Amino acid sequence: PDLAKLFSLEFYQQLRRRLAPGGVVAVQSGSPYTTRRAYWAVADTLQAAGFKTTALHAHVPNFGEWGWHLARLEAQPAPAGEPPVPTRFLDGPTLAAAQVFPRPLARPADGAVVTTRLDPRIMYLYTRGEPLSGPHWFPGSTRPHR
Repeated sequence: PDLAKLFSLEFYQQLRRRLAPGGVVAVQSGSPYTTRRAYWAVADTLQAAGFKTTALHAHVPNFGEWGWHLARLEAQPAPAGEPPVPTRFLDGPTLAAAQVFPRPLARPADGAVVTTRLDPRIMYLYTRGEPLSGPHWFPGSTRPHR
């Protein structure tokens, strides 16, 4: 319950007031694979607070499929090309792939979920999860994951 406030509309509104012009916030948003609705609720809540968002995901060895959101006050094109600083893992193709969500990980079509301090829906969404059913290819694997 204590951590839910860090994903609330009120927290993001405070953050918005304090973000410098041109600033970018990176928010770890959980797994779009195991907790898809919670992942996209972070984007919905950031957008309700007035941010423009870019959704990202990648395979993290100890976590599996994991996601983040970049949030800005001004609309800007999604990050593209090679990173402007040297990096160990991130390159242009990896950054481009991080912004593509296959259908099972894509934003649900049944409406936005905004989480607040008085209605911390994200707690329910994270604990409930949404494991995929049936065989499907897991990123980075050579066999279907069940």
